[in-house]
Amino acid sequence: MFFDSDEIASDALIDEILALKDSGFSHDAYTVRRDWIVRGKVVHALMPVGCPDYPVRIYHRDKTDFTEHSVHETSLGHDSVGRIESSLVHHTFESQSELMRKLDLYTDLAAVDLVNREQSGGLHWLKQWSSPVGAFGKWYFRRGNWRDGRLGLTLALYASTYTHRKYRKARLLRNS
Repeated sequence: MFFDSDEIASDALIDEILALKDSGFSHDAYTVRRDWIVRGKVVHALMPVGCPDYPVRIYHRDKTDFTEHSVHETSLGHDSVGRIESSLVHHTFESQSELMRKLDLYTDLAAVDLVNREQSGGLHWLKQWSSPVGAFGKWYFRRGNWRDGRLGLTLALYASTYTHRKYRKARLLRNS
């Protein structure tokens, strides 16, 4: 079982995990409902996930592996997956300065992953300018940030800025 440092298990989640432990885990992995809190408010979407989301947080270590992405690794190899509805609360972006710090960190990591996955030079110069528009529309309208008022607008702008910086940094990495 693992949680991120900014995730807090609810009492109900702890009780449900203890009950699973007592009865014996019947699946190779379990997804756990994760509610996202930004600046003290539950949000409907936060790039790269809709909220709530269900990441694998409990797994049989001999049957599960993870992708080698620098950020947002994905579990692989398990045959059966259970789902836990009791919530894990993820507190992120408590301030504008934290949002900017994470934006810099995550775009650095995403640019490295992007360059490592590509076999050709790619079109980073074009994607750097066209993809942010699509990212804003996707997160604000389609994924529901509009329901979160001004905070939702901030999160859609975060998605747009993230996308722009990721491609810019990847292009600079490839050229250096």
